[in-house]
Amino acid sequence: MPGDGPRAGRRLFDGGIELPILQLICRRLWLVARAAGVRGLRLQDYRALGGRGGIISVYLEEVVGNFGFFLFHDAAKVLKALAPRSGVKIAYPVEALQAQARVRAARVRRVLGVLERHRIVRTREGSGGVSYELQHDAFIDIIRPWVDRYFLRRKRVFGGLAACVLVLGFGINAWLWRQELRRGDARREAAELTDRIDVDTRQTLEAALALARRVDDRNVRSTLRLAVANFLQSPALLPHQGAANGVVFSRDGRWVLSAGDDGEAHLVNRRTLAVAARVKHGGPVVAVAAGADGRRFLSAGRDGVLRVWDEVGRDLMHCGGDGGAPWVDADLSRDGTRAVGIREDGKGGAELLLVPVAEPCAMTRLSGHFGNVGSAVFDEGGGRVLSFGNNDNTARLWNAATGALLATLT
Repeated sequence: MPGDGPRAGRRLFDGGIELPILQLICRRLWLVARAAGVRGLRLQDYRALGGRGGIISVYLEEVVGNFGFFLFHDAAKVLKALAPRSGVKIAYPVEALQAQARVRAARVRRVLGVLERHRIVRTREGSGGVSYELQHDAFIDIIRPWVDRYFLRRKRVFGGLAACVLVLGFGINAWLWRQELRRGDARREAAELTDRIDVDTRQTLEAALALARRVDDRNVRSTLRLAVANFLQSPALLPHQGAANGVVFSRDGRWVLSAGDDGEAHLVNRRTLAVAARVKHGGPVVAVAAGADGRRFLSAGRDGVLRVWDEVGRDLMHCGGDGGAPWVDADLSRDGTRAVGIREDGKGGAELLLVPVAEPCAMTRLSGHFGNVGSAVFDEGGGRVLSFGNNDNTARLWNAATGALLATLT
């Protein structure tokens, strides 16, 4: 130290710095002085760094910090075994350290190699082989508190994580409990709607729709189906003469579209219950569908006619004719520009047809299924068609623009 080396050295020794760790202390002080542009070692830097304990603790953090998360923990356990509370260092062979620290032998050797390279531990040859111990008993006074602080921090962290998990668990349970309460309230409301379903058809249907939007529950869906069925039988709707073969809501929620055994497709305003259009077929209507904009609608009948029409019932496309092969099912793309349908082929099977919505009508047969085709629908984007075969037990995906087969699912 500049100007007073011997006296400053005595101060360091009087302060409890033993020879084995003096080199580490001096190296740290030299680095600090060099960074400050000062020549020599300064006692004020030593005090500012926390003295012997502070400097060695930082050195330990730097050495052990190079291990990474998992080896850091292993190093702490190895140092805990090497720095007993008795204050007297003990030499351990690797096998004993492995048992004491509960760390695999390979990881113990890796930790010891780094600690030895940084002069924290050293080897000792004996009759039983190579053992490892701290460089000096003086390290114990520094390493032991450091190890205790590490495990205390770890305990607090894991305790905090456990508390977070516990709070999260309580939160999830509370959320589930609230959801169950909501479902219970919805079921009671659904039961009340069912009781008065014959009193006010329109109000009950709207209440059931609102309830179904809020809560996804089987009882609520059952009530909604019952309300829809009752709605369709309401005298205000001039219901079908006979069975209703299908009912759909338009995607915009404005219309209810129904297919009847009486050869009619009805378009009903959901709010006013007014019948906006009745489209007539020469036989039972088996399928209805609506485009996304609520302006294009499809109906397919056993009379062999596939029709696409607007909200006043005016034809936009008319495919087939009376006496033609009966249609079994049909769907309309989201944008209303394409239709897909299943029609009996007269040989005991059914054919899958892709139909652009245009006049004159042009149908493209999608070949691939064997025997009957059970159903066909457009995907949400309208660019693909998914069909299901009853006899070949396959689902097939088609390009709606070209009719090309994209995939077969078995």
